Amino acid sequence: MDRRKKPEQGIIDIILVLMVLSLAACTGTNQKPGDGQETAGQMDGLTHMVFLALTKDAPKDAVITDLLSLSEIPEVMSVKVIDRLEVGDARALEYDLLLIAEFTSLEDLKIYDQDQFHQQIRAKLKPHLRLPPATFDYQLPE
Repeated sequence: MDRRKKPEQGIIDIILVLMVLSLAACTGTNQKPGDGQETAGQMDGLTHMVFLALTKDAPKDAVITDLLSLSEIPEVMSVKVIDRLEVGDARALEYDLLLIAEFTSLEDLKIYDQDQFHQQIRAKLKPHLRLPPATFDYQLPE
């Protein structure tokens, strides 16, 4: 089996990375009280992104509400859920939603990953996913 990437996949990977970095600069998060001390362009901590592909019959609004409820976990600094805009581009990724969660540290991300409430949300959403989630984590220098 030939495991080499097709040239189109390399382009898709580049577009994905650029999209991720662009979206990370967006505002409009569910920030906790006391946050917002950062200035424009300054990012502290770690950003965890999860791309989700929903089934056709998935209750999208309920899924978004469940994802936003992850902000209740103490280690989560902010949560955004972005619904993909359909623009007719055949190269677009097959994912419908993007979850962006920000953490103060890698340790906080690891605690979040094992959190019981997070595990419950994952189990609740699993039947509504048509593809395994794709993740992308990054930390920008201060």
